[in-house]
Amino acid sequence: MMVKGGTAVEILDDFREGSTFQSLVELYVYDKRLKILMLDVLERIEIALRANITLQLGQYSPWAYREGDFLNQGFVNKIHPGKTESVYTTLIDRFDSMVVNSKSESVEHFRNKYSSHLPIWAAVELWDFGMLSKFYSGLKYKDQIAIANIYGLQKKPEVLASWIRTLADVRNICAHHGRLWN
Repeated sequence: MMVKGGTAVEILDDFREGSTFQSLVELYVYDKRLKILMLDVLERIEIALRANITLQLGQYSPWAYREGDFLNQGFVNKIHPGKTESVYTTLIDRFDSMVVNSKSESVEHFRNKYSSHLPIWAAVELWDFGMLSKFYSGLKYKDQIAIANIYGLQKKPEVLASWIRTLADVRNICAHHGRLWN
C-alpha cells in the first residue's frame, strides 16, 4: 500500500490480460527503431531548413538574423504578457550565450579572426531545431512564403511553421529517449 496525495493506492503486480513481458520488450524495440529512423529523416530536414533560411536571409545581409528590419516586427518587438522581452530578444540573448560558451573550432576561429557577430551561414550551425522553428516563424511573410514554396506549400507558410514546430517536438522526444510510438 502506498499513499499518494493523501489517498491510499494499492500497487498490484498484475498486468492487463493478454499482455506479456515479451510484448513490452517488442514495443520498446519497435519504438527505439522508429526513433532511429525519425532522427535520420529529421537530420536531413533540419539541414535543408538551415540552408533555406540561410539563403533567404543571407540575400539581405550576412547579419540579417540580428537586424530587426529584415524580420517580422511582431516577432522583434512584441512582448507577451508575463514576459520582459520579446521572443526575438530572448533568442538572440540565448544565441549570444551559446557563441560565448561554444567549444566549436569554427566558432573559436571566427572569434579570434573577426570582431563581428557570426554571419547567418555560421550562426545557423549553432541553432537547435527549436531555434530554427522560432526564427522561421519570425521571418517576414514574403520570406516564409519563399521557403514554404520550396516544399510545395504554395503560399501556405503557416503550414510549414506548424510542421517545423511539430518536427522539433518529435526530434526532442527522439533525442531525449521519450516514447514516440503511441
